[in-house]
Amino acid sequence: MTKCILFIICLFFWGNSICAQSELDDEPVWELEKLPEDRVFKNGFWVDFGVGMSLVYEERSIAFKSHSIKTEPASWKSAHAFSGRFGNKWYYTGHTRYQLGFQATWLGAGVDVANGGWYVDIGAAGFCSLFRTGEKSGVEVNLNLGPSIYTTDLSYWGAQANMELKYRVGYLSLGTMFRYFTGGHEGRTQPSIVNFLLLLGVKF
Repeated sequence: MTKCILFIICLFFWGNSICAQSELDDEPVWELEKLPEDRVFKNGFWVDFGVGMSLVYEERSIAFKSHSIKTEPASWKSAHAFSGRFGNKWYYTGHTRYQLGFQATWLGAGVDVANGGWYVDIGAAGFCSLFRTGEKSGVEVNLNLGPSIYTTDLSYWGAQANMELKYRVGYLSLGTMFRYFTGGHEGRTQPSIVNFLLLLGVKF
């Protein structure tokens, strides 16, 4: 009789455990929903291409057939300009509508078509800021400084500063850039180069 009672008790607990396990198996599995990527405030690698015009103030040496060289006085000349740059952006988190950050330009280059001049920006550093205007759009204001070399008939070593205003939609941006360069070469008047460019860019 005792063995029969013990058997019934064990059978009862075994049945309850089976039912409990079945209920657990029937419960829905909840997964954490992945939040969409914030393309506006996203840190990342960027590339810009620009087209516009340059104003160049410099002296020029002209070679004649008689092998004589004449240096023209410094004057302002305009030219069509093309440029390209790439770098990285890092934004400080903490605000949903506005963020400041740090921008590095690893390398930039451009050419002035009519003057035959070209330049290379050997890295630059500065600040970037972004104002959100929508879920996937915003306005950027950036400022960068760095060393540069400008070459025509001579090479001028100096520094450049640029300021950008961009409208960003997702990964793409459209904007303008103002760039100023000044440098020097022994025996020459200090040149000045001003670039006004329209920019098309992408941030990965």
